[in-house]
Amino acid sequence: MFGLLGVAPDLDFLVGAHSAYTHSLGATVLVGLAAWALVSPRSGLIALACAAAWGSHLLLDWLGTDGSAPIGVMALWPFDAGYYLSSAGWFLPIHRNLAQPGIAAHTLRAIGLELLLIGPLAAAAIWLRRR
Repeated sequence: MFGLLGVAPDLDFLVGAHSAYTHSLGATVLVGLAAWALVSPRSGLIALACAAAWGSHLLLDWLGTDGSAPIGVMALWPFDAGYYLSSAGWFLPIHRNLAQPGIAAHTLRAIGLELLLIGPLAAAAIWLRRR
């Protein structure tokens, strides 16, 4: 469930609004509130985990690179409609034009780099959880 919440912000591709409202603190708070209302007001930890899963996408996209306008993510919506991008550039850009030559090879390289960077953190978290 948390993995699906982590990738859900990219559903905005379907409506042509990528990196906008779904990639924001506002959306993260709304997801947490919705989870809190759906699960039970006493299950605040689950609601917080749902918000963290959604928000992780925002953080990772902010740490990436972006070659398509608008550059960055609308991280501070509803307080600010500006787009933000870290100068870290840890991840390769994901091209939005699926007809672009070499898109498959580029996407595989991007996935490989992401697994290299995030894989050890995920493995450590799983190992710690099992202990």
